[in-house]
Formats: sequence, structure tokens, C-alpha cells
Amino acid sequence: MSAAVGYPLGSFQSYVGTLRKFFHGDVWLSTSNNVSTEIEQYMTRHNIHWMVQPELTGHKAKDRFSFFETVCDADKYTLCLHTDFRDSFFQGDPFAEFYESADDDKNSILYVYNHNKLMNRWAYKQYGRCGLQKYEKYIRGKLIPNSGSIIATPSIWKELARINLLFNDCDDQILYLAWIYTPEIRNETVTPHPIIKHHKQGEGAMNVVGFGTQYQAIYLSVIKQ
Repeated sequence: MSAAVGYPLGSFQSYVGTLRKFFHGDVWLSTSNNVSTEIEQYMTRHNIHWMVQPELTGHKAKDRFSFFETVCDADKYTLCLHTDFRDSFFQGDPFAEFYESADDDKNSILYVYNHNKLMNRWAYKQYGRCGLQKYEKYIRGKLIPNSGSIIATPSIWKELARINLLFNDCDDQILYLAWIYTPEIRNETVTPHPIIKHHKQGEGAMNVVGFGTQYQAIYLSVIKQ
């Protein structure tokens, strides 16, 4: 799943083109209502499902996670993958290591893939902007989980959509971080109880690489590097 609103054909060719070399299951993209005929033909040719979002709220995270919650249907899927659209490419089947797992259909699982440490100071600053200062103790010394590359069961996607509605003005990276580490924010009534599996940078199905200043970084989500 990915939000592909406002991108040119070349971005579709990079994302879809590399993914379809390895993965032939369902792929869902959200698009604007003025997507070009050329892009529609490209998606049809590569068997891509897409959902037009004609009434965007202007809050990108809320729009995006509402879409993810909708298409990650528990009656159809046991795991759903989201990656950022513009700066992701694929070097293998992103679900390869999960096919033999027998746990995903009976647990609420979130697979977390960490950024490097450059994001920490930025996160503390954003916690203050979002009014989350009292929860800062939970993230001290923690690596920043990458909100641009997430694998999770459908129940987790519902939870992530919930917090993006609850904290309407916060960056989705910060809300993802807060949900993972803060019991007061995480809905502990989710059934079954959420299991969060952390991966260090470079481990697991995804790797996040990039560069940046002390406050921000540019990341490229690389699948199966």
C-alpha cells in the first residue's frame, strides 16, 4: 500500500516497476482524481488496484492512514505493507520472510524498522510542538522507528488510523513513535494484545538509508537490500 497522490509517471515506474519484478499479489495505491490516462493505463497493465481520494482533508497523514485502514481488510489479508511512494524501491519480495509464519493470523503484530540516530533531536522538538512533552521520558535513548516503511496486521492499521485522528495536527512520524513507546497513547484494549517486533537499521525486510543534518534527514526506503 502507498499514497501516490500527485506523482508523475516516472515515480509509478520506479515503485511499481521494481515491485512487480518480485511480488505479484495485491497492490493498492491512493491517487488524486486527476491522475493522467497514461498513469491509469500503466497501473492497469501491472494489475494495480487504486482508490481515488477526491476529497482530501489537507492533513496528509490522516488521509493516508484512513486509506491504509480501508484497504487492509482483515477478511482478505493477514499482513499489509506500507512504504513511502516517491523514495522506495524493491530488491526482492517484501513478504518473503513472512510466508511460513503461522502467527500473523491470530496476533496483532507490528514489524518496526528503525531509522538511524540522526532523527532523535528532531523528534524531541516535535514532541513539544504536538503537546506530548509529558511522554518524552518514554522515547529518551530510543531509535526512531520509520513511519515510511511499516508491516503490520489489519488490527494495527486500525490503531494507527485512530491516533492520526486523535492527534490531528501532529506529524505521522511522531504519532507512530508515540504509539510504539507510550502505553498511555497506545490502545491497550486491542485484541489480541499488540506484539511489536523491532529491527535494527539494516535488519529484516527493509533497510532505511540516507543522509541529513542534525535535525532532519532524507531517507530512501530500500526493500531487501
